[in-house]
Amino acid sequence: EPFGDAASFPLYLLSRFAREHVKVVLSGDGGDELFGGYRRYAADRFANSYQRLPQFLTSRLIPEFAGRLPRLRRTKRALETLPIRDPALRYAGWLTLFTPEMLTDLLQPNVADDGHKPFAPYAYYYDRAKRFPCSDHLNRLMYVDLKTWLPDAYLEKTDKATMACSLEARLPLLDHRLVELAFQIPGRLKISGGSLKRIFKLALADVIPAEVLRRPKHGFAVPTDPWFRGELKEFTFSVLLDGRARARGYFNTKGIERLWREHAEGRHVWDSHLWLLLNFELWHRLYLDGDSL
Repeated sequence: EPFGDAASFPLYLLSRFAREHVKVVLSGDGGDELFGGYRRYAADRFANSYQRLPQFLTSRLIPEFAGRLPRLRRTKRALETLPIRDPALRYAGWLTLFTPEMLTDLLQPNVADDGHKPFAPYAYYYDRAKRFPCSDHLNRLMYVDLKTWLPDAYLEKTDKATMACSLEARLPLLDHRLVELAFQIPGRLKISGGSLKRIFKLALADVIPAEVLRRPKHGFAVPTDPWFRGELKEFTFSVLLDGRARARGYFNTKGIERLWREHAEGRHVWDSHLWLLLNFELWHRLYLDGDSL
């Protein structure tokens, strides 16, 4: 199946290096979802305050100002998401890359109207989490991640990257007893101010060196932004906009070309969107068309 997380590259390289020394590794997958490790958890707490601002600011003035800036991707995502009043749909806005408006623009009508609702799983699991003993808003968001992003993206990424190197990854933080305990802990103990995973760090203060516990959060960043303006610019155009891709009938190629041009010219940052589209087309050629890449 297609997989669109570019962080699989550095994780594969790390796994290949580790395999030179060991056969089994322990991974920290699940820690963010259980103990509040994502910045969006902290940012979502400002939704009510943001929604109390005058509407002309939140609906027009602030978004227009941010829209003139080519970067600030996280800020733009926050400004698009914070005004959404339904908490489950708002959280889906933090996680989904293509907005409903973008899907309407990029997908052909027969594909866009197939009945698929990409936001539906987020609302479903947010509602299910209301039955938990400790069912505050933050724990509901973490449960949504535990049931969607964690298995469908992060665990798949870890499994594929490690097994490609004949390395076995174990996930001690996802022991069911620890998961059950984590969802009995109030969210206010997991995030305090700007401190993420607070109670988890306190619990390990006598085990992990202080410089490690205080180290800023850092993901597996991949330079897809400059790639699509440089080394991958022409390759992406030749794949996404050639005759075969146009003939599939999935996408409005004018919309895809607009994304490509705006990113290549530095007017907007669409690298994550282009990465997904490129992965899908290459996957289609390899596994459905039977090509050899």
